[in-house]
Amino acid sequence: MPKLASQLNDTQIKNLKPKDKDYAKGDGQGLQLLVKTNGKKIWEFIYKSPTTNKRRKTTFETYPTMSLANARKRRTEWIENIQGGTDPIDEKKNTKQADKLITSKKENTFKKVATKWLEANPNDVSENHIYKMTRVLELYTYPLIGNIPIDEITRLNIIEVLEAIKNKGIIETAHRTYTIINRVFKYAVTLELAPHTITADIDKKTILGKTKKAHYPTLTDEKEIGTLILAMEEYQGEYSTKQALRLLPYVFVRSFNLRHCEWNEINLDKQEWTIPASKMKTKEEFILPLSTQAVKILQETKKFYGWNVPYKLDTI
Repeated sequence: MPKLASQLNDTQIKNLKPKDKDYAKGDGQGLQLLVKTNGKKIWEFIYKSPTTNKRRKTTFETYPTMSLANARKRRTEWIENIQGGTDPIDEKKNTKQADKLITSKKENTFKKVATKWLEANPNDVSENHIYKMTRVLELYTYPLIGNIPIDEITRLNIIEVLEAIKNKGIIETAHRTYTIINRVFKYAVTLELAPHTITADIDKKTILGKTKKAHYPTLTDEKEIGTLILAMEEYQGEYSTKQALRLLPYVFVRSFNLRHCEWNEINLDKQEWTIPASKMKTKEEFILPLSTQAVKILQETKKFYGWNVPYKLDTI
């Protein structure tokens, strides 16, 4: 008769002492207890892979954290998997990869992907345009879909965002928001964070209708223009706002450029305002000559905030 493998018992395990080298004591059917030189005892399981026919070894837990009875139970479970044609080590790796993928999907929310998209395109659009897109995302999309994994967002989620904006009566903003969401989804599909650009399945015209361009009246009468300038001079609000209003008729720049103007862009001696390319739609530096009146307003502003203090006009 073949000799049966000896089995361990708790008394034997407790009496196992560390030696100069690591050694193992078997319990049969591939289960053994490894005794380390530092006295640590670790359950090991040795088996032949059903997929490669190669010998493999894995560890369970330490003793006594995992008792002898539980180690044998774990061995039985692994043997059953092996007999069923599954390699437990490979299955464990696949499970970890699946869990990692699920976690990754949960972390890739619409807000996180949109933020990455904005950061990935700093040179494609002007600073002003990036600022506007960021504001649209923050005001209209993040509150409703910002925390939803991007591959779980449905058409109805996006329609809800668009209809919420439409109900506020700002249709043009709703159209702009749709365009931004569409670009975020294209970016996500490119990085394989979403399977499909879901906005392509939405009929924007049905949801929002056509964009109507608004035409605003222009002041052409000298008396009306004078009244407006006088109102600016009498403005009693924030000082920086008043100075910006006074300066605007002499420079005729976009409000973004005025609000984000910095002193290092202004040369009072040359009477020039150099707007950097990052703040221009044309992506080219623009030098704006300053009139005597504009220089005077800037000098007053600079004096008010202190000549030695680097003041940025983004508070205007």
